[in-house]
Amino acid sequence: MSVVLAPLIVLAISAQAQGVPQPVVLKGLDQLAAGHCRAAIEGWTTNWTSGADAMRRSQLVNGCDILDQLGTVAGYDLLRVVNVTPHLQRVYLVLRCQTQPVYFMVVAYAPDADWKINTVNWNTDPDKVLPADIAPRQHPEP
Repeated sequence: MSVVLAPLIVLAISAQAQGVPQPVVLKGLDQLAAGHCRAAIEGWTTNWTSGADAMRRSQLVNGCDILDQLGTVAGYDLLRVVNVTPHLQRVYLVLRCQTQPVYFMVVAYAPDADWKINTVNWNTDPDKVLPADIAPRQHPEP
């Protein structure tokens, strides 16, 4: 029995060390991978309803038009999950679009038991989304 449990323990420790995105993040990632950008953004930003948050939400949803122009989505590659605290997580990924990759960073936050998305940042330029410790700069500064 211990032989069967040992691999499970190793897998659990490995997943914990690498980090696993919160379910709210995964749901949006699955929608993005299926080519449903608006559904992903709207689901992630459902609580962004007033002031600057509502404006950011509108800009992100409208940005889906640009994402649609990059062609069919073949899926995503998870680059890193950073568990900043037990209540704050940053998720870095590459959305594999037909014409070029799109770099995403999503911040999940749980002030209480419910996780929500605080930030969604995406760009076709990795230097505008990914810190240097995630990927080397594409255009190093002179």
